[in-house]
Amino acid sequence: MSLINQMLQDLDQRQAGEVQRALPNEVRSLPPSRRSSILPWVIAGGSIALTTAAIYFYLPLATQSGAAPVAAVVVSPPGIPTGEPAVAPSAGGGVPIEAPVPAPAATEPMPLRLSDVLSMPQLRQSSVPQENRSAPLAKESPAVAPVPVTVPQAVPAKAASGVAASVASKGDTRDGPVHIEKTPLQPTPQERAESEYRRGAALLAQGQLKSGMDALRSCLKVDGTHAAARQLLLKALLEQRSYDEARELMSEAVQLQPGRYQWAMTLARLQIEKGDAAGAWQSLQASMGAGANNADYQGLAGNVLQRLGNGKDAAEHYRAALRLSPNDGRWWIGLGLALESQGNGAEARTAFQTARASGSLTPEMAAFVEQRLR
Repeated sequence: MSLINQMLQDLDQRQAGEVQRALPNEVRSLPPSRRSSILPWVIAGGSIALTTAAIYFYLPLATQSGAAPVAAVVVSPPGIPTGEPAVAPSAGGGVPIEAPVPAPAATEPMPLRLSDVLSMPQLRQSSVPQENRSAPLAKESPAVAPVPVTVPQAVPAKAASGVAASVASKGDTRDGPVHIEKTPLQPTPQERAESEYRRGAALLAQGQLKSGMDALRSCLKVDGTHAAARQLLLKALLEQRSYDEARELMSEAVQLQPGRYQWAMTLARLQIEKGDAAGAWQSLQASMGAGANNADYQGLAGNVLQRLGNGKDAAEHYRAALRLSPNDGRWWIGLGLALESQGNGAEARTAFQTARASGSLTPEMAAFVEQRLR
């Protein structure tokens, strides 16, 4: 509109110049009168009417369509830079007058009014890039993730009444004393045997032999492998000179625990005192594998075989005992006797001399060796 006004003013000045040159010097032309141009206002009014008609038909269609509502965003009117006041032309086409534009509220975005849309000039294509116009508004303001809220569900009346009835039927223990039932743990056989052994040992220490021996027998009935109880009962039986029960006690031990060759040796000695050399040899054979590396076991086996008249096998067991304990004079004496029974006097004399030189003989054994060397 300003350009059109400028063109009209230039045209008037040209016409005035030509008229002034044609008039005489005394005649001066009057200054051109200002006239208002109606054409710009007609063009502006037509543009406003077309814009109003387009918005009138467009808004109902946009409302009826199923487009998702967009969050209210403050949009600056197109063609007016943000933060710059709008410029309104003066009535006389002179210097433009700046019209202040009210700033939008900071707390709540103002919706775009129809009057603002009608007063907007045409959007300049160069001011807004094409790709920015199609960008989603979500990029301007980051979305906030919704916070999940757990809403407690109401308990149905029937379920609540059922729970109350079950609690009432069971009874409230808070009103009365709480009863705790204790179930004693049953002791294991090993624990019961150990308890009887301790009781028997205490009774024997108090001089109550009969009660103490009964407690030890009870212990062995529960656990026959309780070695301490069997050993203590054997000692009490020997002190009471109950040899028969002592042999039965050891015989049971050999059957239950053949690997404990000490039980077999004790039983063999008890059987030798009774004069049962054959039984003693049978008892030793039951634990021969366990006692093969014991010098006393081999020497006792040689003694039993010597009593049975088997000098050859007896000499072998004596030699096995001497390999395990070469300075034991007892086994040298036993070897000498076994060699004499076979007619080997020279070897027997050498065995006796070695026994005397060992220094481990008792006075009785030393006297016996001197007698054999004469």
